Amino acid sequence: MQKYFSTKEYIITALIAAIYVVSTLLLAPISYGIIQFRLSEILNHLLVYNKKFIVALTLGVFIANFWSPFALYDIIFGTGATFLCSLISIVAFKYIKHKHIQFIFNTLNFSFIGMVPITLMIIALGDSNTFFAIYFPLVLSELIILGAGQIVLHLLHKKINLSSYLNDK
Repeated sequence: MQKYFSTKEYIITALIAAIYVVSTLLLAPISYGIIQFRLSEILNHLLVYNKKFIVALTLGVFIANFWSPFALYDIIFGTGATFLCSLISIVAFKYIKHKHIQFIFNTLNFSFIGMVPITLMIIALGDSNTFFAIYFPLVLSELIILGAGQIVLHLLHKKINLSSYLNDK
């Protein structure tokens, strides 16, 4: 019987989650709120290389959201949105074989689908009552970060094989 994660994979998962948390907290003034530029969101594209990165991403978002001004709500909705979008991408990647199309799908998925629960959370907490006034800036910021992130991770992958860090795609 094969274990789902080896010791090496646990360590890499913890490191990716830590990178997400640290990069979010270092840029906290722009990482949280109605308009957010979470550079750590670039890591969402790791899913293009290996579906097992879902654990690191979800854990990283979960921990980083402890410092969110929306606290418990962001822990629930933000983590849930990341997990949901990750699952959607993983399923879609079974049918989308070209890496560049996977990057584009992942960007659109996290931007348009992932920002719906975040928008609803912000509205429910009373920061605004207009869905599109919150939704569009969130989508735009996510599109910018993930659009740039495609390039960054593609170039990084040319230097180190990101697919091989967590065995078995």
